[in-house]
Amino acid sequence: MIIKTRQVEKKFGNFSAIRDVSLKVKKGEVVGFVGAILAGRE
Repeated sequence: MIIKTRQVEKKFGNFSAIRDVSLKVKKGEVVGFVGAILAGRE
């Protein structure tokens, strides 16, 4: 396992953009996040 996250949350003021996100990325996998308008987000 290369990356492992548990219960990640990202807030902008009082707005929760993501909440309770867990993820495992294995060697060789490629993962991306896509926003509501199909724009990559950090």
